[in-house]
Amino acid sequence: MKILITGGSGFIGSHLVEHYQNQAEVVVLDNFRTGHRKNLAGLKCELIEGSILDKA
Repeated sequence: MKILITGGSGFIGSHLVEHYQNQAEVVVLDNFRTGHRKNLAGLKCELIEGSILDKA
């Protein structure tokens, strides 16, 4: 299973990333406007820096 979590570096998003560890392949999309990279420290996930509003 592969899961995309938008806003994954925020409080709720990072807890979702933590919850799905060893259950799914986790991809995080975040622009770090309100979240922090430190919230993902030690968690296994692919990180894409960007916004869902960016066409690219």
